[in-house]
Amino acid sequence: MVVLAALAVATWLYGRVPTTVERRLPVEGAQPLGYYLRGARMLGTDEQGRIAYRILADNLEEMPEQQRLKLDGVRIEYLPPDSDSWLISATAGTAPKDGSELELVGNVSLRSEPRAGGKPVIIAAEALRFFPNTSSAESDTPVSIKVGDWYVEAGRFRTLLKGNVVELESKVHGKFVR
Repeated sequence: MVVLAALAVATWLYGRVPTTVERRLPVEGAQPLGYYLRGARMLGTDEQGRIAYRILADNLEEMPEQQRLKLDGVRIEYLPPDSDSWLISATAGTAPKDGSELELVGNVSLRSEPRAGGKPVIIAAEALRFFPNTSSAESDTPVSIKVGDWYVEAGRFRTLLKGNVVELESKVHGKFVR
């Protein structure tokens, strides 16, 4: 028994690898390192503490030198308690670290999810700014809007998602079919 105990202690001591901690000092002029997340999920709440929106991203990277976040594969679920929900998607986006605004780019799509069986509103643009705190979005790039057989194009637009309000500006053209 003593021999087995001694053999176990010897094996443990022999197998131990000494650990050393090396502290590296930052290189002069080096940029600060940020964090990186896969499958990022951020939630926002309303005044009553209910989830008002979810921001999902395949990848999220902090850019500390700019105080911004870079997002890839962005999806936003806007979930107001008393009106239609909206789904927003884009190839990429950036946001200040306080999350007050998301600048979305690349195949941006807004789609309403009507509760009363109505037709969804589908808005497509190349770029869009979404303001979570005010439930609004706007674009200075051309947009197309489709509701059933109705189709409208505009040079710019603004929307208040909570109130289901869309304002079209500049070069508005449409096709309305009965």
